[in-house]
Amino acid sequence: MGCGNQGGFRIVGRPPSYKYAILYSSLDEPDWPDDLDLETGVFTYYGDNKQPGYNLHKKKGNRLLKYTFNLLHSSQVDRKKIPPFFIFTKEPQGRDVIFRGLAAPGAEGCPPT
Repeated sequence: MGCGNQGGFRIVGRPPSYKYAILYSSLDEPDWPDDLDLETGVFTYYGDNKQPGYNLHKKKGNRLLKYTFNLLHSSQVDRKKIPPFFIFTKEPQGRDVIFRGLAAPGAEGCPPT
């Protein structure tokens, strides 16, 4: 895919022309409980910064999330500017990953906050 798939976000393209993003989660951080609900397909991701006191939007992945959700909750939503997110999670053993699917950010009933 032209980028890595380990450790948080791998982004291809630059704002406002993002092409796509790879999002990787180990799903095993108790303080940052990312979750993939296999029944509904809803993926809850807590961001790309796990250091207390560190600027939340200093990381590129979190800036991409902010950009994306600002677009989603603007008065004129333009989904063409929102890149697709390819979701990968850690395999239980070794360094392998599992492709979980293509994410469309936002969910019904999900507020901008």
